[in-house]
Amino acid sequence: MKSVLLVEPNNQTYGEDDLTSALGGSETAFIYLVKTLKQDERISLTICFKNDPIPDEEFDLVLAWRSPEILFHTKGKQVGCYFQDLPSLQTIQILQVLLQQGKINKFIFLSHFQKQQYLQHLPGIEEGRQCLMSENGIDLEVFDIHTEKEDAFIYASAPNRGLDVLLKMWPEIHKVLPMYKLYIAGSVDMYNVKSNTTEENNSREELLEVGKGLYQQEIEGVEYLGGLSHAELIKYLEKSKALLYPSTYAETSCHVLNCALNAGAFPIVSSLGALPEKIVNEENGFVIPGDPNSDEFQNAYIQTVIQNTKSDRMAKTNRGSYTGWDYKKILGRVINRLLFHSELEGENHKVLGVCCSLQGNNHRNFANQKWYAPFDMQVEEVTGMPTDQARCVAASLAIHKGSDWLLLLDDDIYVAPTFLMDMLDRAMENKAEVVVANYFYKEDSRLVSVTRLVDKTTNMAIDCTNITEEMLNKGNYRFVTSGLGACLISTKALKQIGRPQFRTQCVGGIAQVKHTGEDTYFYEMCNQLDIPIYFAVDLPVIHIGNGKAYGKQDHIEEIVPTLL
Repeated sequence: MKSVLLVEPNNQTYGEDDLTSALGGSETAFIYLVKTLKQDERISLTICFKNDPIPDEEFDLVLAWRSPEILFHTKGKQVGCYFQDLPSLQTIQILQVLLQQGKINKFIFLSHFQKQQYLQHLPGIEEGRQCLMSENGIDLEVFDIHTEKEDAFIYASAPNRGLDVLLKMWPEIHKVLPMYKLYIAGSVDMYNVKSNTTEENNSREELLEVGKGLYQQEIEGVEYLGGLSHAELIKYLEKSKALLYPSTYAETSCHVLNCALNAGAFPIVSSLGALPEKIVNEENGFVIPGDPNSDEFQNAYIQTVIQNTKSDRMAKTNRGSYTGWDYKKILGRVINRLLFHSELEGENHKVLGVCCSLQGNNHRNFANQKWYAPFDMQVEEVTGMPTDQARCVAASLAIHKGSDWLLLLDDDIYVAPTFLMDMLDRAMENKAEVVVANYFYKEDSRLVSVTRLVDKTTNMAIDCTNITEEMLNKGNYRFVTSGLGACLISTKALKQIGRPQFRTQCVGGIAQVKHTGEDTYFYEMCNQLDIPIYFAVDLPVIHIGNGKAYGKQDHIEEIVPTLL
């Protein structure tokens, strides 16, 4: 049993019943965290709210919510802060002292944007070992994907984060779309909570004044809903065709945006903060660049709303598709990383990463990465030999060095820094000895999935372009092949197969040049020995060839900047 102390220093007690009241995204996320920790049978949970005395005992994990100052008074083997906001000068100064005193060693961020705002002031943090990335999840059980859409849009954020800009633009939108209404969800009461910092209290006072004025405006086609419970908010998002959020505020995440995407209300947002990290422009929403207060921005925003109203493509594509944002999955992974992966920390190399390169291209797939992992990963490059031989050498190295896992990357495959931890999470959650990531390569003029399936019932080939992990791993499929260019294999499985773990085969009697068939042999051995395999299709992986990147557009946008 692991002991956990969770501290919410800004508020008095609140819990699951408060979801029936109007709450902000961070407050909702806190309730989900408490619920997840309470339901985990491996954990003994203690919660301290504002003004509660802090226990004098040492905990396995101490986690401060939003504000780190309370960590001066706690004791823990792992001590971290779950950040929700942008850093104030006061917060940075507190963190600098906590780091000097060794009283914090974990930092949980919601987005790359938010993380950068902190790390630029905290150069001593070991990014890979000490930082975790975790989205604020959503409750999938609240959604009803069959709710009919209305001719309606919705704004559901604090009034001082862009509502004035939207209300200024609305008459022009309503003139062209007179049958549409604009729902405004929110009230000043839900934000009237005192903070521990003068800066944040001043910001709240400004919010209250701005909000009172905006909510009192009478504008044709605008319906003010007031503060909504979480379930009511989801219902209105499901009825609305789009989330209109010309944000003037640099969001660190935006819980409403997450909910809107899963509800099929495609978002039209500004490019501030972390909002662009979640939107593939013109695929699942729209990002309008520029200053929201400028004429150029507002003209572009108005035209985007008007021109994309009639299309239901995004609603169908988005609705119910964000199962990876289930708060139970997200928080389960955070808890595992903080409490259980941390036991692997030390000098032992638990993972051996090997880049297999036929020509010795020295692309340094691993060396250029800052890996998010709670332990060191030793890196090797096996070059100048056929792929099957290189992988056999890698397997021998992993076993010889006493590694638990072998992470293989071909020299033309690139992944996100979170790849290793995401693969380990899937191995643990699904009790898999092999985790294989799907990726795409260019064949003629089209992208082709490296994972190829046949439906056992119909014996028909399956298009794996947009298949989900759940469908892939639970379906009645026969695997034709799936490349090992990005995979994680336990040394337990490698020992069970024995040398050679990878061997060239001629498929269909034709001598192979590029595709040697070593993947097919490996899968055959896994099937014969009942070695459990999990196929991951939602992880960012791209293939680079002829100077071009191939893969899903959002994966390219995430990975390519890390290679520059």
